Amino acid sequence: MTSREYNRQIGENIRLYRKLQHFTQQNLADRLHKSLACISKYEKGTVSLDVFTLNEIAEVLGIPIQFLLPKNNEPESREQAVQQLPAFFREPPVYAYCVRSDRNEIVSLAIDAQPAPLQTTIYCDLRDPTDYKSCRYIMFGSTTCSDVTVQIFCSNPLLNGDFLFIGCSRHALNCGKHICFNSTLSPTYTYRASKIYLSKTPVQNPITLLPILSVSREEANLLRKMNYFTFSFDGSI
Repeated sequence: MTSREYNRQIGENIRLYRKLQHFTQQNLADRLHKSLACISKYEKGTVSLDVFTLNEIAEVLGIPIQFLLPKNNEPESREQAVQQLPAFFREPPVYAYCVRSDRNEIVSLAIDAQPAPLQTTIYCDLRDPTDYKSCRYIMFGSTTCSDVTVQIFCSNPLLNGDFLFIGCSRHALNCGKHICFNSTLSPTYTYRASKIYLSKTPVQNPITLLPILSVSREEANLLRKMNYFTFSFDGSI
């Protein structure tokens, strides 16, 4: 990769994540105390950025700095990384739906798991399923794959402690069973676990998923018997 190509890819990444945060070039310029012309040069890739400036941009955009760096496009390494991902995740996005218990409504997400490296972006509270990058906020993290499970962990860089964990079985995905495990941390620092439904296409009427995403009394009793409930920091269940 030439230095020109390297700078161009960094510029494209800056532009992508700026738009995801609903910033204009002027917004970004104001937060970095730079001129509008300077930001334009960054995004066109006509200048080389030092590590300090890249870190400043990443902090303003609320993303890890590595998200701004070009991905490794070596055919061999990319092919190896692709093989780690189940086929279900290889063509992003994967749509995900879970229940917001305090409002008894369905929350829609979109998961973009990139294979090389296994960086993952989750677009939360989709405004328009046909344009999944039009969302309320985004989380960043990674996907870990084994022969048995796929685990996705992402956090919200703009809200300390806000994270999302999704665990699913390779076997379940292969069998067409797309109900998986989902865990988050509430504003009161209580762990909340629930079911999450994965789909390759947007669900036209997500409210119809409520029956299969709800935890039945029998399931709750089984979890209690098996001591699978997690205690919050104040000692309550």
